[in-house]
Amino acid sequence: MKPKSKSPKKMKLALKEPSTAVRPRIDPLAAVALGLVSKIPSLGLRRMPQVLDALHEVLEGSDTIARATRTRLQMHLIKISDKLITEPSHKSDDTDLLTTEQAAQLMGHSRPYVAMLIDSNKLKGASVSEGGHRRVPRSTVLAWVKKTNLKTKVVDTDYRTAASKAGMYDITEEQFVKITTKGKRGR
Repeated sequence: MKPKSKSPKKMKLALKEPSTAVRPRIDPLAAVALGLVSKIPSLGLRRMPQVLDALHEVLEGSDTIARATRTRLQMHLIKISDKLITEPSHKSDDTDLLTTEQAAQLMGHSRPYVAMLIDSNKLKGASVSEGGHRRVPRSTVLAWVKKTNLKTKVVDTDYRTAASKAGMYDITEEQFVKITTKGKRGR
């Protein structure tokens, strides 16, 4: 005899936890269980309650395996979140038009500075709508960043060497102490 499948209405009820408060809460693992049974057709929807119970058992346990599983799951979710944040949601080409805010983030400057660059025609291909909204091609912003980074690239970051070359270490430490403490003794 074939087991009866639950109706969609009854399935929604199965997704909820037993009510501990006045309003029933939705089980956060129900969506995971539903995703698993939809990805593995051999399980079928009728196995969803068992999958949901197994998820709760594995993730809510207090033993070492459950703690390690939770940690691995958290690390995986963080890795996915970081990847989604740093990668654009769509592949962009160089003809994408950016807002002044987006351009400012790419350039490492303020939004008003980008607006000033657009208004003074220093960013080629930029446009201003009738409503005053400025847009600039991504390729123009990237070219500007490349050009300005080459101009402002710091060659010598060793400040001690640069100071020595500038003659800032021409006096000995003994002379320095004598000069700096001379005025303090008379007070």
